[in-house]
Amino acid sequence: VVTPEGEAVGLPPKTYETESKEDVAKEGSKLGFKKIAIGLICLVGLYYLFNQVLEFDAIGGIIFSSCIVLPGLIITESSLTKVEKDRIWVIFIVAFFVIFFWSAFEQAGASLTFFAQEQTNRNIFGWTMPASLFQIFNALFIVVLAPVAVAIWGALGKRGKEPSSPVKQAIGLAFLALGYLYIAWGVKGIDPWTKVSIVWLVGLYLIHTIGELCLSPIGLSMVVKLAPTRFVSLLMGVWFMSTATANKFAGELSALYPEEVKVEQTYDANPNFIGTVATNIIDTNVWSEPLQDSTSFPVANIKFDKDTISSFSMGSGTMSVSNYHLKLMHTVNSSMDKAVVSADGKHLITTRYEKVKKDGAFVDEESKIEIWNLQPEKPSFLGMKINNLFDFFMIFVYMAGAAAILLFVIHKWLLKKMHGVR
Repeated sequence: VVTPEGEAVGLPPKTYETESKEDVAKEGSKLGFKKIAIGLICLVGLYYLFNQVLEFDAIGGIIFSSCIVLPGLIITESSLTKVEKDRIWVIFIVAFFVIFFWSAFEQAGASLTFFAQEQTNRNIFGWTMPASLFQIFNALFIVVLAPVAVAIWGALGKRGKEPSSPVKQAIGLAFLALGYLYIAWGVKGIDPWTKVSIVWLVGLYLIHTIGELCLSPIGLSMVVKLAPTRFVSLLMGVWFMSTATANKFAGELSALYPEEVKVEQTYDANPNFIGTVATNIIDTNVWSEPLQDSTSFPVANIKFDKDTISSFSMGSGTMSVSNYHLKLMHTVNSSMDKAVVSADGKHLITTRYEKVKKDGAFVDEESKIEIWNLQPEKPSFLGMKINNLFDFFMIFVYMAGAAAILLFVIHKWLLKKMHGVR
């Protein structure tokens, strides 16, 4: 294609100096029957390993097996040159690190939403923000900050100081770790009844969005630049399979979300029924002396104070608690303000109120009776007990932080393998 004057349109094809004539790719390579058969056998074998031996579920077995077999089929393709193989290995290595980013980032739809629901003060000038609405912050911050990110990379590029793709990926992982360190600091030392400011969760989403802008678009661009033309679609598939792996891993990690207290049973509110429920778990020897108006005592690090007693009688191992309540001083929220505690300090009976609309106005109505376990079994990760939210959030600090440091350490080696592509 030429201009009316006969001059060539566009720039001549660029040939990297590191490529020799022997490195020119062969055309028309195809996967043979033998290679496909070997791939299927490996897929079945790996699925059996993950599903039956390591006891992953079916979806996990399929995802993890595919993430090994498909890259293996690509990198063993005979038509690939040395330069192409080096660049493909860079894609695989960076895709592996990306798993740690998305597995922590995607907690937004799981454990971070639990945190928003249970331990975030969502009251804004009298309006209670739904926990699900916190998902808007990431999208909002992307719209606001994307032009800023473009301007920063552009300005650094003009000065010849723009970081390479692996370094940008490491920066993204570092911001992810920083976001979790920020919220871990916010929840350190709080009890399960305390609600923290909305600032902590919104701040985490802001920091994570900055990390996403450093990592996500750069990664997609890197795959296109590094992949041989005939393998672009397959290698983009490998990249998104790493995202699938990360999302599966995110689900496994969100299961570690610690329940410092746990609702075990819920009943419809019935004044006559609460006595029956309570006497099944409350030991009458819990109080050795009659309660006075100012009586208070600690149970499982929670203080209770007498509210009203219209009936308090002891019989043969039973207690009448149909009208007996203790006021919860460290209140979960205004909808849960009365409780009876068991003798062993492990269970709590509470009355829960829900706001219902009557005559155009919201009013509090007693609706449920809940039995809480104050000492539920705690999950563990790599031998470490996850006792509270601080422990949980620190998992992601360690994971993303270690990945960021390691990726930064090897980035110069990766640049050599990229053969001129940045």
